[in-house]
Amino acid sequence: MHNDNLLNLIIEKLQLKKESLNEVKSIIDSYEKLIETDFNGSDYSKLISTREYTSGFKHRLLFEYSKPIQDMEIFIEHCKGIAETTAKKLESDKSKKAEILLRLQQKSTLLASEIVYLIKGGYPSAAISRWRSILEVSVVTSFLALHEEEISIRYFEYEIVERKKEMEVYIRNADYLGFEKIPESTQEKINNKYNKIIEKYGKSFSKNFGWSHSILSKDRISLNDLMEKTNSHYLQPFYQFANNYVHGGPKSLIYNLGYIDGVSGKNTISGSSNIGFTDPGQLTALCYYNVVFSVFSFNPSIEGILSLLFLYPKITKIGKNFSDVEKSIIDREAQSDFPD
Repeated sequence: MHNDNLLNLIIEKLQLKKESLNEVKSIIDSYEKLIETDFNGSDYSKLISTREYTSGFKHRLLFEYSKPIQDMEIFIEHCKGIAETTAKKLESDKSKKAEILLRLQQKSTLLASEIVYLIKGGYPSAAISRWRSILEVSVVTSFLALHEEEISIRYFEYEIVERKKEMEVYIRNADYLGFEKIPESTQEKINNKYNKIIEKYGKSFSKNFGWSHSILSKDRISLNDLMEKTNSHYLQPFYQFANNYVHGGPKSLIYNLGYIDGVSGKNTISGSSNIGFTDPGQLTALCYYNVVFSVFSFNPSIEGILSLLFLYPKITKIGKNFSDVEKSIIDREAQSDFPD
């Protein structure tokens, strides 16, 4: 649906009457099939051309970055193997902590796969944005791994806080969106469960990261607090930088990983790029490793710790391999811009 405020602004600037706009809408509706046919036919050739270019670009990118991407995928598979071995050992463990750690590991595996896919597609800014998610998962996993079962139970029961918030937002907008109303019985059930949890843990439990309040004892808790507690503070600069590509701030319009030197010209990058993958690649490997390390710590083995210690230096190697390819591309671009 249109933004009514913007639509009214456009009508005002064009000095149109609303009656005229309604007439135009009526004409469009009467010729809908003809317009749809023209839409599909006239732009199909452009679509094919774009697809052919994109396919060629991806093949060239995969060829140039074959080594670091391969190393990254092999690294993920090795870590996944260690996690799966740990999961089998925990099958008989009925604790909530074991269940949640394994679920977080599964989620991080999906996130790592998504980031690899974005790198292969030539989207470094999207990859660093998605890395922000796996960072959060790694910090939460480490935090839970370092503390007793009770904190994992609180984390699990915090789900009702999130569900209530979602319900309230849904209710406020359901009529406008034309969505079905949530039955009163469902609302009552969620509210009752929420009230019981708040009664059990206190009002602070309803705030962001309220499940961690018994450890951090702060009025307002942020991810940075959890990072400090889990010795992940060194990743805060990267987390702050990644926020530029998650939120709508102005820096993302000026600085982009996909540009040489990061600084854009008059226009913001609107397509794929063949540089900017060093940080997303290395940071993803690091955070996925941290998740697996945290899960492994719940039920460690000599063989497992040796494998993990062997894998750790590979993280730096992955970053270096991405950086080496990127540098060669930038040098090549510089030579083509300034021929002898």
